[in-house]
Amino acid sequence: GSKIGILRMETNIKLTKSVQRAMDIASEALKKLGFQVVEFAITREEVQTVKDCFYAMVANGMISGTAREAIKQGESLLGPQANNIRLMTGGKVDRILVDFVMRHLHNNKRGNDNIRNLRKMSEEEFEDVLKERYEFCHRFAQKWRDSGIEALISPIWPSCANKLETAAKLGLMLDYALIWNMTGFPAGAIPVTQVKESDLGDNYEDGFEDLWTDCLRENVKGSLNLPIGLQVIGYSYEDEQTLGVMKVLDGYLKSNPQ
Repeated sequence: GSKIGILRMETNIKLTKSVQRAMDIASEALKKLGFQVVEFAITREEVQTVKDCFYAMVANGMISGTAREAIKQGESLLGPQANNIRLMTGGKVDRILVDFVMRHLHNNKRGNDNIRNLRKMSEEEFEDVLKERYEFCHRFAQKWRDSGIEALISPIWPSCANKLETAAKLGLMLDYALIWNMTGFPAGAIPVTQVKESDLGDNYEDGFEDLWTDCLRENVKGSLNLPIGLQVIGYSYEDEQTLGVMKVLDGYLKSNPQ
């Protein structure tokens, strides 16, 4: 049968029990449907390259234009937009202060590491970032083709839906989403399962004990019966094939709820 990848990403964000169980459910369902299921790894270096390129592009090619257009139309900037603009337009002292607050006062070292390239760059430095982005996309596309997979199953988020009080604090936790923005690969979401009582037994542990750890623990609390979905990702411009895999898998899961 056709080959489908199950994502193993070397990231510092550990999945909660319910999301890991959803990945296992999807893997077993695909096998029963006759697909050959293989592991597809994305390395820590690849994850970091994506984040560095993405946030550099946000800072130097996206946010300022979006902000100008919003202000021109008489709209108020969203809090994160305004914060990002202040971060990018401030001097070195401002950046040092932000980094200190995030890492030491908010205990959010992982979030701070993610945005190390969210800063204004010289034209030459930004050109180097764009060049690295194009080269990364080429390498990743070749890696996908060499693997022989038609689609890839991935988490969307490490937990169920965020609670209102955790959403903004987890806004930089985008490891499972940014790479498809970067590569332009089509991705769609399907429901897989719901949070079960067995998913809630043990406290969430990821070895960091930081702001994100606390927020994910809070997401898990009281989450019984909340839906858990996964992403199905396809190769660039192969949207119909991706939708086909989604339809087959979604149909099986609806007929065999778990």
